[in-house]
Amino acid sequence: MKIDQLESENDLESNYLLTVGIPVYNGERFIRQTLESLIDALSEITVGKVEILISDNCSTDKTSLIIEDYRNSGKLIISSFRNRQNQGYDKNIDLIVERARGKYVWFLGCGEIVKPKALKTILSRLEKDTYNYVLLNFDIFAEDEANQVPEKVFSPDSDQKLTSMNEVYGIGSGVAMAVSSNIVLKTAWMKVAECMLSEKGWCHIERINAILHANEFPSFFIATPCFTLYRENTGWWTTRQVYMNFVSYCRLIMKLRTMLRDTEYQKIESRIYPFAFANSILLAKSLGVRFDKSMIKAAARDFGNKISFWIVILPLFFIPSKVFSNALFVWTKKRAVFVLAQFRAFKRSFL
Repeated sequence: MKIDQLESENDLESNYLLTVGIPVYNGERFIRQTLESLIDALSEITVGKVEILISDNCSTDKTSLIIEDYRNSGKLIISSFRNRQNQGYDKNIDLIVERARGKYVWFLGCGEIVKPKALKTILSRLEKDTYNYVLLNFDIFAEDEANQVPEKVFSPDSDQKLTSMNEVYGIGSGVAMAVSSNIVLKTAWMKVAECMLSEKGWCHIERINAILHANEFPSFFIATPCFTLYRENTGWWTTRQVYMNFVSYCRLIMKLRTMLRDTEYQKIESRIYPFAFANSILLAKSLGVRFDKSMIKAAARDFGNKISFWIVILPLFFIPSKVFSNALFVWTKKRAVFVLAQFRAFKRSFL
């Protein structure tokens, strides 16, 4: 059965260097700000180097009408696909790469705001060499926090060529969870696209890890923020689903041991676990999630082989949820991040 329907596409062969692939589902509230920011960014570059491709995962709102309005207005040339049925996040990400006509694919989340100079910055780098993966810096705007001053997420101040998985993970403590922070070489992605995914909802992380493991080309990090990640006040991180999503992410990190050499895995895992797991529990408790015995047993089954689970993670389950207001959680998280940064700096001084 055919799973996609082409709504609009230029059938002529192209020489696009970059495809900006936007996966969307019911994005009527936010897609305009993303498309408007792309219009501004495209004005800074030569026409014909960038393809804008939208993969609508069978939205039930006005998303498709908004896309059609932009296409008809002539402001933006868009290749648009509408899946005939919702394929889920993972399949939609794979379909973006499959349909892309650019050498590289930038996954851009619906709602993100592209910086005016971002495409110019990205293209200037992609024209210089071939990379299997490019990690983009970004800043964050959260709807529920007023008077924010944007700060870049990754700390390095200069661009870096990265020649190993460990160097990539040294910047971001893993492949960026934010899908918009990732650019991939299409041919590299297609080589690993047939591999079965082990966790639902993290396709971009699994595929990019497989690409990095193949290590056919160097990777690159662009230090200047290229977009603003827009955290709406109704996102999944504000719902009780946040715990299960983070647990799935932690399981994925644990499964990397089958892909990496032991020494690489130990370095990578120590940067991510148990911090991501602890964060998920604290955030879930701030949202009023109640952990029953079955949830705790499941966590012990999946992660009980780690001493840190029993020392750090397990006690968190028994802290009453009412203790955690959102304000307290934010304060706790900021302090934890500060302490972690100091600890890592201390460790590096002895390496």
